This record gives sequence, C-alpha cells and structure tokens, in this order.
Amino acid sequence: MNRLRKWITPLVTGAFALVAVTGLLLFFDTASPLAHVAHEWLSWVLVAAAAAHLLVNARALGVALRGRAAQAVVAVFGALTVLAAAPLPGGGPQASPHRIRDALLDAPLPALAALARRPPAELRQALERDGLRLPGEEPSLRQIALASRTEPERLLGRVFR
Repeated sequence: MNRLRKWITPLVTGAFALVAVTGLLLFFDTASPLAHVAHEWLSWVLVAAAAAHLLVNARALGVALRGRAAQAVVAVFGALTVLAAAPLPGGGPQASPHRIRDALLDAPLPALAALARRPPAELRQALERDGLRLPGEEPSLRQIALASRTEPERLLGRVFR
C-alpha cells in the first residue's frame, strides 16, 4: 500500500489536469482530434486512479465523512449522478454523438449541403477553393479528407461555417 500511496496522488493529479483541460476545450468547441481521444480514453486512468486513491486513503476518507457538511456534499453529488445516469422520461436511448458525427462524415456531399442549407455546387466550390480534393461526383467528407490528407472532423467546420 505504501508503494501505491507514493504514486497515486501524482497520478490522480495528472489525470485530473488532463481531463479538466480537454473537457474545457471540448466544452468551448476548440478541442483538437487528439484532445477528443485523450479525454475519452484517458478519463479511464482518472477513474482507476481515483478509485485506488479512495482505497489507499479509506481511513482518512471515513474520518472526513463523519461531518454533516461532508455527508451533504456526497449526497448531493450522489443524487446528481443518479439523475444524470437515468434515462430521460418518455424516451429511449438518445442518439450517440459519435453516430451523428459518423453519419455526417459518410453522407454524400449534396445531402450534407442540404443540411448546411447551402447549394451543393457552392459547397463543392468552397471546398475546392480551400485546396481540398473531391474524388467523384458525390464524395463524402470522409472520402474528401482521405484524398486531401486531412482530418474529416475539420471538414465539418468548413461545411457548417
């Protein structure tokens, strides 16, 4: 336990800093593709490190939770967690942002132009002016990104600007 104690606080601190910064970048829509991946996957490091931190410091946590204020804080966050995890009333599972993104990236350019409320020819010309290669008559953004050697998610911003 003492060996783990030496590493666990720096691990929690580093993982928290990464998840906090990438979360803020995501919130303000300024995250890079790497920030998305880091936030989604390295948040598991934070979860594991926090669980280990709680185990290593269980005695101190027990002492800290004796007070009414600490119990109230834990109760409030527990209730918020249950509410956040509960399904919405009257609705089934919500559409995954990943599935929505993938549908947009795989849609043919004319369909995407309609969603962006732009004429297809205008969108095509704008993308070509930006130096992108458009393979075929109705390529998807994923195909354009592959032909142009760029990230497909970046192209979504160009379409909807």
